[in-house]
Amino acid sequence: MDVDDYISMEDAAQLSGYTRRMITNLCVAGKLPGARKMGNQWIVPRQALLEYRPDPPGPKPGSKRKKKEDPLEAELREAIAQAKARKERGSREG
Repeated sequence: MDVDDYISMEDAAQLSGYTRRMITNLCVAGKLPGARKMGNQWIVPRQALLEYRPDPPGPKPGSKRKKKEDPLEAELREAIAQAKARKERGSREG
């Protein structure tokens, strides 16, 4: 890639509508292939910025984030377990 293919953070922010901080985060995360740090500034390939598509919102596939359990659901699950246990005890005694 030629040096002319790279743009400054200011130009990248103006072109994309993202803040400089957001573009820095994308560079650090490796989401803009070819982005390089020159001293304390990032330079970004214009094409990588134009082709960037953000991930859809929400938890990522395979995320280990636990869903908060509904108290009613937990109570129902416990009631079903107790009913099964009573049924098993009844069939063993009879």
